[in-house]
Amino acid sequence: MKSHWRKSGKREAVKLKPPVDYGAIVLSRHAGECIMIGDNIAVSVAEIRVDKVRIMVQAPKEVPVDRLEVYFAKKNDPRPGETSS
Repeated sequence: MKSHWRKSGKREAVKLKPPVDYGAIVLSRHAGECIMIGDNIAVSVAEIRVDKVRIMVQAPKEVPVDRLEVYFAKKNDPRPGETSS
């Protein structure tokens, strides 16, 4: 799989499309604010930096929560522009 690391050690932004398209809603939140998905998943903005936002996801253990590139790696599904090793 293509490496997503720069020489500086920082992870590059990974711009992959989600595996499904149900449409989207865009919400604005400040640090410390939260949104709910259904009755049992909370997504909070933990920290906002100049070049990054830290997100906290609270979900039941049976609900997998992964970054998109990790999700595709688990599915062994390379996206366009990536090669599997």
